[in-house]
Amino acid sequence: METKEKIFLTSLTPLFRPTWEELFMQEAFNISQRSHCMEHKVGAVIACTEKGKQSIIKDGYNGPVKDAPHCDELGKCSRGNPKCVGSHAEINAIGNAASSSANITGAILFVTLSPCVECAKHVVNTGLSEVIYMEDYGDVCSPKKEEAEMALDIIRRSKICTKFKGRIIAPDPETKQPKIYYF
Repeated sequence: METKEKIFLTSLTPLFRPTWEELFMQEAFNISQRSHCMEHKVGAVIACTEKGKQSIIKDGYNGPVKDAPHCDELGKCSRGNPKCVGSHAEINAIGNAASSSANITGAILFVTLSPCVECAKHVVNTGLSEVIYMEDYGDVCSPKKEEAEMALDIIRRSKICTKFKGRIIAPDPETKQPKIYYF
């Protein structure tokens, strides 16, 4: 009978020690995997980055409103349907913060895909101090390139909006093994 050696994950040497920005973006990526969206899995994390107080305040991912069926459960995407029940990751993170009375004024939004115009308006009005995004909405969805630029312009007028520069760990699409991705 073969015995398996027990591995303690806490004793493994990490692949790298992430910066706070990398940690928060990794969490945004991780929460995006909860999405049922058949087009784009998007995650958002609202975080405090003040030295000594670094923490996640709230998070969210794109998906339908409460008690509505998920697109993947229906077997079809409701994207483009005027009656789409999807809510974007940024709005869900802001809503989750509001429902728990969390103060997000001055916090930073880490999001895996740059905000659309509607989300940009909400981000500006909430008092978040900065937006850091991993991928550009206009690059992922080229027909929306102009709208994506408009959204970034809305945010840049009143906030700092930057493309993420760092690393995250995600499964390789072919091997399904963890891989470090650099942005």
